[in-house]
Amino acid sequence: MDSQQSRRLTFAGILLVFLVFALVLSWQFERLAPTVIENYVFLQLAVAATIIALFRSEVGFSTFGVFGPTIIAFAWIQVGPYWGLILITYLFVIAIAIRDLIEPLNLTTPHRVATVLLVVVFGLLVLGGVSHTQPTLPQFGYSLFFPAILTAWYGDRFVNELHDAGWVPVLERLLLTVVVISLAFTVVTYEPFMNWFARTPTAWILLVGINLYLGSVTTVRLSERLRFRNLLQKFEPNGNGWLAVLTLSVRNRDFVERYNPAQLLARLDKVVVKQLLHGLEIPTPATYAHLRSADDLDAVDSLLEDHAEFVVKPATSLGGEGILVVTGRREDGRFETSDGPLEGAEIRAHARDILEGRYEVAYESTGEAYLEALVHPAGILSETAGTGVPDVRVILLKGVPIMAMARLPTRESRGRANLHGGALAVGLDLETGHATGAFQQTRRRWLATHPDTGRPIDAIEIPDWEQVLTLASRAALTTHLGYAGVDVVFDREGPLVLEVNRRPGLGIQNATMDGLLRRLRYAEAHLEPLANEPAASRVRAGLEFARADWGGVPQ
Repeated sequence: MDSQQSRRLTFAGILLVFLVFALVLSWQFERLAPTVIENYVFLQLAVAATIIALFRSEVGFSTFGVFGPTIIAFAWIQVGPYWGLILITYLFVIAIAIRDLIEPLNLTTPHRVATVLLVVVFGLLVLGGVSHTQPTLPQFGYSLFFPAILTAWYGDRFVNELHDAGWVPVLERLLLTVVVISLAFTVVTYEPFMNWFARTPTAWILLVGINLYLGSVTTVRLSERLRFRNLLQKFEPNGNGWLAVLTLSVRNRDFVERYNPAQLLARLDKVVVKQLLHGLEIPTPATYAHLRSADDLDAVDSLLEDHAEFVVKPATSLGGEGILVVTGRREDGRFETSDGPLEGAEIRAHARDILEGRYEVAYESTGEAYLEALVHPAGILSETAGTGVPDVRVILLKGVPIMAMARLPTRESRGRANLHGGALAVGLDLETGHATGAFQQTRRRWLATHPDTGRPIDAIEIPDWEQVLTLASRAALTTHLGYAGVDVVFDREGPLVLEVNRRPGLGIQNATMDGLLRRLRYAEAHLEPLANEPAASRVRAGLEFARADWGGVPQ
């Protein structure tokens, strides 16, 4: 039985159990009706959660989660949208104000979060006291305590992300969160619908079914139709664009889950990857120290004494978050860094923040950090970008190169090769390593020259291209990641593997103006003869696939 059949059987089994439950409830509903009506708000929360999930999964809205907006919608239900918005805004402003105020103190994460929460609670108590003395105000009771806690959490997270990503993406995420809360509130306060829903247990099961179905079969989000609209126009006159273009859901289901088993991902963080690369003498920046807990922070002090250049990285993070680049020592004793001049104590505090989980995907979990040698970029990519550390990202399937691009930092990206932050994505011809075009995701524009240096994009051609692809293939095979994105940087000493990513992003498709899915499907169909072949043979196979145009446009 394949995974798709297994999913269908699981889906049917769950629905059957819930359907029987709904039929029993319907049979006994007259007896249960008073309890259901008394706890009407729980059904409102269920509907609100589904609406928010629909906008995140089907539309592609990037919000601060599903659970948090649902609970904040609950606050609006309790006091109404007008006072609900005022309450949440009031608490949110308090949270970000106190968070920003205590930033220079470099508090440990538990005490920082506790301080923000305490001040938000004090603010809620003050507002509650005022509401008791002013009859025109709604009563802000205990039911709002949990939404207040979540608002404090959002405030702390907002400042963190603002520091790492800048104003635009964070404000956009905040705005979209407010929009989905408003839409959810509008639906769950529409009495004719909610009265029908509350008195129809089979509709409760329908809601479960909607979540199960859409969560398992959705392949394309509305935001992806907009994101890849130019690319789709290329394919759809002669074929089906969505058979060519890779979406987030298809990537996760068909490639990440299939080729990168969960048990492998659980133990394969960036530190382990570095150890594997060093073990097989695959060139990669030297690792100075691995920090597992606060007891290891003395290694930072030792490094500050002996080195003026190094990089501090989280072992697990997304989009380059938490990376601090130290580029030299100033005459006043401070260090030049990617975050501006910092004292040694501030660099140590940054490492401590990583250990306390500031950049973990699971917020408030602990993290690990490592300190590595600074890359001194050289070559055509460095000359074109003029700042930061540009790299080449190669997408590989079972060690076979599928697609490649260069990522060039810009002033907008603050010197980072982060496409979401404003870096430039330069498509590379897989056969030659020559630039085919450049796309800036944050401004949705194709460029012929670098926006800061003015250097022409079409002058870019990666030297020793087949050797670069072979290096990337060796790195991917070393980690046992079947689906991977390998980042290669070009140092004065030659190419180095910077990272091996387990979930490479999708922006490479706009850079190359080609669909990643059609290439992956073609490579999948031709993988078997390569099962025991070394990296060099897999690279040659990838180049042959490219010459065959990956089987043409899918119909």
